[in-house]
Amino acid sequence: MYSLLLLSLTATASTHDVDSVTKLREAVAQAAPGDTIRVASGTYRLDDTIRLSTMGSADQPIRIEGDGAVRIDVDALIGFRVAGAHWHIANLEMVGVCASDHDCEHAFHVVGEAAGFELSSSVLRNFNAQIKANGEGGFFPDSALIVGNELYNDAPRQTDRPVVTIDVVGANDWLVEANHIHDIAKDGGNGVSYAAFFKGNGSGGRFERNLVVCEDLHSGGIRLGLSLGGGGTSPDSVCRDTDCAVEHTDGLIVNNIIARCPADVGIYLNAAAESVVGFNTLYDTTGIDVRFSETTAVIMGNVMDGSIRERDGGTADIDVDVPTTTATLSSIYTAPDDLDFRVSDPTEVWTLGDGAPEVDFCGTRRTDRTVLGAVDAASDCDTAFAPAWSDETGESGESDTGSGDDGADTGSEWDPSADDGQDGAPDGAAPSSEGDASSAEPTSDADESPTKWSSSGCQVAPLSSSLFALCSIFPVLIARRRSC
Repeated sequence: MYSLLLLSLTATASTHDVDSVTKLREAVAQAAPGDTIRVASGTYRLDDTIRLSTMGSADQPIRIEGDGAVRIDVDALIGFRVAGAHWHIANLEMVGVCASDHDCEHAFHVVGEAAGFELSSSVLRNFNAQIKANGEGGFFPDSALIVGNELYNDAPRQTDRPVVTIDVVGANDWLVEANHIHDIAKDGGNGVSYAAFFKGNGSGGRFERNLVVCEDLHSGGIRLGLSLGGGGTSPDSVCRDTDCAVEHTDGLIVNNIIARCPADVGIYLNAAAESVVGFNTLYDTTGIDVRFSETTAVIMGNVMDGSIRERDGGTADIDVDVPTTTATLSSIYTAPDDLDFRVSDPTEVWTLGDGAPEVDFCGTRRTDRTVLGAVDAASDCDTAFAPAWSDETGESGESDTGSGDDGADTGSEWDPSADDGQDGAPDGAAPSSEGDASSAEPTSDADESPTKWSSSGCQVAPLSSSLFALCSIFPVLIARRRSC
């Protein structure tokens, strides 16, 4: 009986071929679970938000796919507002073209019951927060997969609004994997920006195998890398369970390369409980901040040229068997100034300790005698680009943070007429890139994102396609954290 029902449901799935915004809107309105909307190659202009409200399912997602080179120019506050579950978007280029940067907020705003959202193989540029997620009606958009995308801005954003590529508030089990995130900067307000963060009392967020380059096309301002917790969230009503005391729990940051963030940290943990930061490579950043008494973190196997700082009661368990190494990276890697992080001399970074991830930044399986950092000695991929990822195999494939404040987060769609106080600097002083660049106190207005291993066991995001499985990787680490 179940098989007949499944066949019946499968038979109703349709493919909608569209070649105009009008037809795209019609297809979205008519879409049913299992349908695919195929957008013909070309350039489209979007002057008003498209709302994706129909509910798909894990077995019958609703897909929007570019058929060739598809560019959507967005002259609106939000490109797509996703309120329905299991919408899967792939192979689109979305470009914010608003006359004022203040008016192009998000390419995607994912809210409420929009669980199972996926974005892959796409380019999002020139938005304040390319992907925004938050609760609505007591629900949060859990279990998203953001994989194989490029997210950046052509120039610093002229706005006092939060500037970050991926801004997730209160949602659980987001996997952000194998993306190239670069040039996220704010030239307005407090001048603080972030590559990505999870906050708002969510849990289980994971950053894996991403390339984050704070300064590439342009420079300046306070640019931070990956974060669990950001500068905090307020009021409590926008956080999960209406409680913002802890910004993120069970976050994982692993196998990422984070480079050229000279004014602040590459990884920032703020009120982030039971976090794990492992086997990342940080170059030209001030290091890792572990901040506030709610923050507990296991830190292992990283290679960095900055420092680890426990601040304001934050606690770091720095693994002595698989240590984090602070070193001159030019003596280890081929040409870090050029983002070439292939290992040229592993002498300083060999480790015989247990707990290395199964694969590295490139997607290459690590050897038994592994090295610290994101890239294994056996890898030869081009680390100046995001690692390869195949949505056909569902596996990673081998390829050829801060302490500043980013403004208040209302946790809902932004009202352009509202002043959310996002431009307020902590303690009345703007963050400084001189001396202790992370010394500014985060207010409840900043945004950030987390990732880590779950101490409660095999809590893997349902949509994860990575070879990195929490049950089989870092067994020593997981056991250690269970005893905390």
